[in-house]
Amino acid sequence: MRHETKQNVNRVLPFLLGILAVTAGYLPYLVLRENCVIPVSDQLDGEIVTYYLGAKHLFDGRSVFPEVMCGVSRNALIPPSFLTVLFYAVLPPFPAFLLNQYCVLLAAFTGMYLLQKELGIDVKIAFCVAVFFAYLPFYSVYGLSVAGLPLLVYAVIRLCRGGKKLPCYVLIALYCFSSSLVLIGYAVLGALVLAAVFAIAKRKYPKELLIAFFLSLACYVLQNMSLLLQVFAGNGEPSHKEEIVLQGVRFLDGLKGILWEGNAYAPTCQKYLVIPIAAVLFFGGIFYKRCGTQSRNLLKLTGLLTGLILLIGLFYAAANCNAVVQIRNQIGGLVKYFQADRIYWFYPLLWYLAFGCALQIIYAELPRVCAWCAGIAVLGCVGVAVLLGSNFKLNVHQMFKPETLKMVSWEQYFDEALYAEIMEYIEEEAGMTQSEYRVASLGIQPAVAVMNGFYTIDMYSNNYSLAYKHAFRRIIERELDRSALNILYFDDWGNRCYLCSAEYGFASYFGKQYGIVYHSLELNTEAMAEMNCKYILSAGEIQTAEEMNLCLERIFEEEDSYYRVYLYRIE
Repeated sequence: MRHETKQNVNRVLPFLLGILAVTAGYLPYLVLRENCVIPVSDQLDGEIVTYYLGAKHLFDGRSVFPEVMCGVSRNALIPPSFLTVLFYAVLPPFPAFLLNQYCVLLAAFTGMYLLQKELGIDVKIAFCVAVFFAYLPFYSVYGLSVAGLPLLVYAVIRLCRGGKKLPCYVLIALYCFSSSLVLIGYAVLGALVLAAVFAIAKRKYPKELLIAFFLSLACYVLQNMSLLLQVFAGNGEPSHKEEIVLQGVRFLDGLKGILWEGNAYAPTCQKYLVIPIAAVLFFGGIFYKRCGTQSRNLLKLTGLLTGLILLIGLFYAAANCNAVVQIRNQIGGLVKYFQADRIYWFYPLLWYLAFGCALQIIYAELPRVCAWCAGIAVLGCVGVAVLLGSNFKLNVHQMFKPETLKMVSWEQYFDEALYAEIMEYIEEEAGMTQSEYRVASLGIQPAVAVMNGFYTIDMYSNNYSLAYKHAFRRIIERELDRSALNILYFDDWGNRCYLCSAEYGFASYFGKQYGIVYHSLELNTEAMAEMNCKYILSAGEIQTAEEMNLCLERIFEEEDSYYRVYLYRIE
């Protein structure tokens, strides 16, 4: 009995220690609270609003969100993770964000740990690799899209190996309801189809794979029915994506970038993984016959994973090279604007699983002392690299030397007290509530105004109305004409439907320390008035305000506020 208890403890202990390690990485968020730092791009400036508005209108049946862009289709602000919306429905935005962040970290560790164990990798190695994986700086606003892939693969493998079906189905559904069809779901469905075809080619009936496929498909369709009808049935207005002009790169530059540097959306630190994986493949190939059965199987798996990494890299480079981009622009439609190359979101899973396999081969085949020395050296290098690039490191820096970090905290970015003062001033002076007028932001992200309760004419969206883009263009037309970069940014892309200037472009992170002054700004305020836009929230003084029929109402600033907001009224 005692021996059995000891075995159970040894089996569970590494997992519990991993949970503690992940929780330790989360502690700075709890210590700093709203003073923690979170990378702004694509998180605080965009996706956070999709959750906030998705939760606000979760049960009211609205197809249009009135708070942004003079009323925008729900399809323009689809949250990447449906289940995460529930957090925002029951909690204020900041606690909801933190809870989602912790769930993503737990899912990342749990999935990678269980997947490695399922493949026969030693628990010590599985523990280390899974902790490194969980410490990667994932964008938690994308839910389990990237971080949860190991958990999905584990569930599918367990299902195919005859494991208990219900837990596997639950994990698959959990992943699908916590990830985005557009960003990664299409690739998951494609991978399941390819796996089923491969099984049929080997004369096996892929019943479990087909069940996993149709379960995943049903989950994604349930969440994205209106979007699918827009794309494939022509429901709704044409998207601004119809005018996107893709920009290509040289094939070799694209290949080198994705294989060596990776991408912020799917962080891996892979440059530190290449050498150990390549060394194991090289020497494993030479001494293949001397390896044990498990090492041979893992060597084949490492080769397969490496092959997939290379194929994905080649596909990514081809899809974005100048010649192919030119063809995609000519064909137009879904071929042009759908980013199928996002299959590189599989990279963290593939790289770290290959890394775990490589370490297991080293551990099993080298003499014990050599294996330990090599393993510690490799794990040390990779661990330091992951830690230095992690969100944990950023927030530890914020705890002890915030003045040298030069990143805005949640509290600074949303500046709730300052915006509450602005809102109260407008209500007292103009006698209007937020829903009776609209605002635009200049030099400040529109998401800040939206999250503080304002109704805006501007916002970040990857799928809004083409007609609205044209209407908004009238406002910034003169500033576009004065800057080729602005034209490229708005006309050829346009996801950021923001006010801009020839002086500062579309830059919109200006705190008061920048001392911004707009010397020659020319906006079409008549077009803004037609959208019921009554105020501009500017990060700096507008010296041409009088020429544009703008009246400076008041400058809002507190000693500890990040912004200095110039409130201009459109006369």
